[in-house]
Amino acid sequence: MCIWSLLEERTGALTYHVGWEDAERTVYHLKLCGRWTWEEWSKAYKESYLTIEQTNHAVDLICSIEDNIPKGNAVPHLKFVATNQPANLRYTLLVNQVGGILQRIGECPQSTNGMAGVSGV
Repeated sequence: MCIWSLLEERTGALTYHVGWEDAERTVYHLKLCGRWTWEEWSKAYKESYLTIEQTNHAVDLICSIEDNIPKGNAVPHLKFVATNQPANLRYTLLVNQVGGILQRIGECPQSTNGMAGVSGV
């Protein structure tokens, strides 16, 4: 049973959901859907990180991406996610279309500064 907090952005278009997956608050779920932007990605992660920081135990984060991966420079937004993780964040699971995020990183002309990922079939 998912305990969702729904957020509506950009003229009522739902771009992300955040919420706890369990009553014990050990698994937090961030779900991006519709036509979201990289700025909304960062906003959703900031909100998720603030919520996770408020717990006094380890928390796992699931980020699921539906529909599109926006065009544009993903690197600064991915760096934000990687460098601002709460101390009590244990594992992060990113679920997306095969290679979607990695494809966007590859389209960026600048270096990823050591960020790497794995894509599977």
